[in-house]
Amino acid sequence: MIAKNTRGCKVLMIDIDQKKVDFAKSIGFANTINSLDIDPIEWISMHTDGMMADVSFEGAGVSKSVENCLLVTRKFGKVIGVGIPHKEITVSAQAYQVLLRRQLSLIGTWNSVYSNLPKNEWKIVASLIAERTIDVSPLVSHRVSLSDGIAPIQMTAERKEFFNKIMYMP
Repeated sequence: MIAKNTRGCKVLMIDIDQKKVDFAKSIGFANTINSLDIDPIEWISMHTDGMMADVSFEGAGVSKSVENCLLVTRKFGKVIGVGIPHKEITVSAQAYQVLLRRQLSLIGTWNSVYSNLPKNEWKIVASLIAERTIDVSPLVSHRVSLSDGIAPIQMTAERKEFFNKIMYMP
């Protein structure tokens, strides 16, 4: 989960995988915790002086993450759904009451558009990467050979080790 408090322009990142937390810190996310160790609701409250997050991004696609986003978002705030669920998502009556009482906006989004209209996001990003305007190299955790076949894909499915992005190299 990523929560943003625009009054202080503070981005707060939360995960339950310590390797992901460490990775986020290594690429510049200063305010990052593992919510298995620290209560995320109290932590966000502390970092926002009790105002809570203006915007929360749910990126895991799991019930607990959706619920936490609802609970850490301020009145009239926005919860943005990005995570793709692989099973049913439920929230408690308490979290649903927060959605109602705080009059939150719950917004779903897709991560990109493949068409040329209104603009081709893939081509824009690819050109920014090619021009080295955006450096994505820290995001690539594995560079593998085509001869490795599907083994890297199996590793991700089985979560045998930490990975972020895997790049097949010709």
